[in-house]
Amino acid sequence: LHGLADDPHFVQNGIILHRARRWPLLIDPQRQGVAFVKALAKAQQEDGNSGLEVIKPTKNNLASYIGLAMETGKWVLVEHLDSRLSPILDPLLERRTIQMPQGQCIRIQEKVVPVSANFRFFMATCRSNPCYPMDFAAKVTMLHFAVTRKALQQQMLNLLVARERPELERRRMDIAKLAAELRVEVSSAEESVLEMVSGVEGQLLDDTPLTKNLLMVRSKTADEVERLEEWERTQADIQRDRRELEVVAMKVATMFFVVMDLERLNSVYQFSYQVFQDLVSSAAREARKAPNLAERLQMLEQSLLSKVCGAILRALLQEHKLIFCFSLCMHFLEVAGKYNTKELEFIIGAGGEIITVEEEPAFLTVQERGAVHALSQMPTFLGLTESMQVHDRAEWERFKKISRPETQRLPGHWQDSLT
Repeated sequence: LHGLADDPHFVQNGIILHRARRWPLLIDPQRQGVAFVKALAKAQQEDGNSGLEVIKPTKNNLASYIGLAMETGKWVLVEHLDSRLSPILDPLLERRTIQMPQGQCIRIQEKVVPVSANFRFFMATCRSNPCYPMDFAAKVTMLHFAVTRKALQQQMLNLLVARERPELERRRMDIAKLAAELRVEVSSAEESVLEMVSGVEGQLLDDTPLTKNLLMVRSKTADEVERLEEWERTQADIQRDRRELEVVAMKVATMFFVVMDLERLNSVYQFSYQVFQDLVSSAAREARKAPNLAERLQMLEQSLLSKVCGAILRALLQEHKLIFCFSLCMHFLEVAGKYNTKELEFIIGAGGEIITVEEEPAFLTVQERGAVHALSQMPTFLGLTESMQVHDRAEWERFKKISRPETQRLPGHWQDSLT
């Protein structure tokens, strides 16, 4: 997939980018789409094409430069397109072709430029939510290449496997490539059969050459399908071996999305996906070796947390560091299946209005009694009200008077049941 994530969303974007009639505009905050276009252009260049030119919309004589690329068959990628292109290039965007003796042409300014069959045009922006004029947006195919959680988890898993078990990752890539080529061959064989059958006049069985061709295609297709099934079984075995690192990859993906959310606190918090990926690679490289897999995974996880979180915390303002750590912990709990939405909403004060209750314990204020009553309705805190009223009343009363209660054990059985 030329570096594109193995995710349905990205695969669909890749197909649309290749087949769309309007030139594609990539909304690409993590530069996944740009990397895919560059890899695709490199592969095409090996087949004899003229390569890719990456330019900015502020380049001098942009229209003349693109006109030259159209004529020579180069691919052009306009990066950092945060506003519309110059109206001079509207004939290109709208594909206003003119049939001339030398072939298809487009008029750019006052010049009629021949369009090579190899020419491709791409636009990209790093903004996650750009705003373009409606008339410009209608002339392009917008493709959202923002990374999804599933795709990022897969990419981080590939990165970690390539680092920890490189032979396994090479084997997976080779099998995936061979299987893709084999699927194309099977599809081509099926299409050839349909083409042969559709051109027959009279009885099929009376056409001896056709019958021989069909038997030959069937034999070849059966062999290819058998090989494909064998490769898919091998791929399934490889995936089972890769699952060892899935938990670590899941935590790395979680960290990335928590880091991306920091922009909500302050717009200056802009973190590059490439920098994040480099941090992960560096942490995996520096993680201490271990005699067995379980310890190695633990060392790897500790190294990733230390390296990535340390780099992010150094970039944050003091008042935002605790928010980042809390958010990271809550997302880790969610991934582990230990996340309780009602408890979190209660802690942050988003659980609705607290009903005040006029009852014991008397050492609490009315508002505090209401909060304890609301908390005791949750499964984890069942019996908290009775504990304060009757069973552990004296201990709770002393606990309330402590200046730093977070440093002391909770009264009764609560210290053991909540930790």
